[in-house]
Amino acid sequence: MGEKPYFILPFPGKAVKRGAGAGHYSLNPVPDALSGRLVLKAKVLRPLSVYGGINGPVRAGQREGIGLLQLTCYRNQKGKAVERVVLPGSSFKGLLRTVVESISLSCLGALKPALRNYLDPQLELLRCREGERRVCPACRLFGTQDYAARVQVRDVFLDPAVLAVKSTPPLWAPARGRGLPQVYLANRNRAKGRKFYLHSQVTGAGEYRTAIKEGTGFTLEIYFYGLSRPELGLLAAALGVHPRYRFLLKMGAAKPVGWGAIELSPERLELCGNVAESGRMGAGLREVTGPALEGFLQEAVAGALDGGLIEEASLEKLSRDLAPGTLNSPPVSLPY
Repeated sequence: MGEKPYFILPFPGKAVKRGAGAGHYSLNPVPDALSGRLVLKAKVLRPLSVYGGINGPVRAGQREGIGLLQLTCYRNQKGKAVERVVLPGSSFKGLLRTVVESISLSCLGALKPALRNYLDPQLELLRCREGERRVCPACRLFGTQDYAARVQVRDVFLDPAVLAVKSTPPLWAPARGRGLPQVYLANRNRAKGRKFYLHSQVTGAGEYRTAIKEGTGFTLEIYFYGLSRPELGLLAAALGVHPRYRFLLKMGAAKPVGWGAIELSPERLELCGNVAESGRMGAGLREVTGPALEGFLQEAVAGALDGGLIEEASLEKLSRDLAPGTLNSPPVSLPY
């Protein structure tokens, strides 16, 4: 019996670092706050599927069957309803939050109640709560109750021509509701850390799915409001775009069998003026591209590392285990 290819990124062993959050009213919560848009080029390196909850007829060569369908929608284009493939901004935002939580002293934003007893109480990993008035780095960026998100990701819409019918082995959740398997636990039955699936070659056969084809490119737009430069550095590090800590993100369905690898490359950064002084339109737009953009993001990441906002050991392990060079690792063996 094979094993799903994953690694555990250990919790740093230190308590969550909480500080003052930015309320809904605050446009510039820190001096010299940065607001604007980061535009990245994205390339799909392995089949990518965000399941829409709908099954339908599919054809693969001469075979037909019922498959799991990639999320689509209809948009108005010159008065006509046109079908488009959707990659929700919320999916990217959830992915980025997971990485930010893993490389900083942050809480666990999405945690099933049944898993709380597996956490070391000294690490204070439970989600930042209403009324505390102190929030972790991830909640400062992505929001929590009483605190607005300061990072938003725009939905991506693609032509249906990017879709193809692919197959995967049957997929299942570990333990299926019976708690965490022992392999995830350390001493005193405490969770070791967070699980990430490794990159690998694709394993096929079994269930049919529609997926975005390998080689598909698209533009990803991330909007941010009132971030300090180190906070922007934390976000940049989570995107896997720093030359020293470069890695490929994984999202969507079938990650255990090699799906979902995406490569991101920064294209331009648009910075607004001081929003608090000149209104929401800012005091002009400054565009940063090319080597200047690379240098800007590297300095921001360095500031986050120097200020203790990023746990370097966690970032190093993530960039090593999900490095671009691991994309062609052997596929998972079946059955698993």
